[in-house]
Amino acid sequence: MIRKILVTGSSGVIGTRLCEKLLNEGYEVTGVDKRTNKWNKTVNNLTIKCDLLDARAIEMLPTDFDLVFHLAANSRVMESVEEPEKGLENITMTFNILNFLRKNEINKIAFASSREVYGEGRIEPCKETDVVLDNIKNPYAASKVACEALIQAFKYCYGVEYVIFRLSNVYGMYDETDRVIPLFIKLLKQNKPLKIYGEDKSLDFIYIDDVVDGMIRAIKKFDKVKNNTFNLCSGNVTKIIEVAQMLKKITDSKSEIQIYPERTGEVSYFRGDFSKAQNSFGFAPKTDLEKGLRLAVSWYCKNLYL
Repeated sequence: MIRKILVTGSSGVIGTRLCEKLLNEGYEVTGVDKRTNKWNKTVNNLTIKCDLLDARAIEMLPTDFDLVFHLAANSRVMESVEEPEKGLENITMTFNILNFLRKNEINKIAFASSREVYGEGRIEPCKETDVVLDNIKNPYAASKVACEALIQAFKYCYGVEYVIFRLSNVYGMYDETDRVIPLFIKLLKQNKPLKIYGEDKSLDFIYIDDVVDGMIRAIKKFDKVKNNTFNLCSGNVTKIIEVAQMLKKITDSKSEIQIYPERTGEVSYFRGDFSKAQNSFGFAPKTDLEKGLRLAVSWYCKNLYL
């Protein structure tokens, strides 16, 4: 039975929420991150400061864990286009964690991959078998494919069993980056223009609590679902311009919506298929987009944009 969990990237968006939910369910949680967790003091106090690019520093981590949840990554697509070394860092961090598991005979890992691995294939909806290397559009996506391959290799060579989650566009709280929804909320509160890169750009958005619920459901059934890859997504596709319009209405903002050409490296369309996760561990997103956006606006207005 899995009770003790090490979470890398515990100060990040999903890491913070995952740690909170795991603690609420009685798991023993230790976080690892190079940053302070500004959102939750309890999670911060349980977090060990460590740069996962430093293999020697990783060797100093405690080893009494049943499973490692590896979430830490440079996760911004445009950053990886502008600084491709960010992708290489993702691969290095994952290798260092896997090697840490191998050396310490910890044989379970849960890994946060991304819908970016499907690229721009326009397959609808994307199943877990639909990864085609020719469709990869950016170094971030390439790094996630490489990390998945490393996990497969460590399974076959060293017996490290895994569950891989391919996440679609997660939103809801704890995110101050320029991801589309938190950025739009910030700009809407300031009545500044919203820039949309690609008039028809459409993605699969999923509320953060639905993602974390899916992750925890999977590890509760780890031995039954292990050595598999699962999409965690909503199964719905929404144009970015529609998201902007919904947020504008919720915030009663006067912001103008501006359309620009697509940016290099960005996927313009994605809708995922979560039936494998549903059949394997009962994953079923409960939060529709309008409700999720209202929850997100409420959280940001209470915690960031007063």
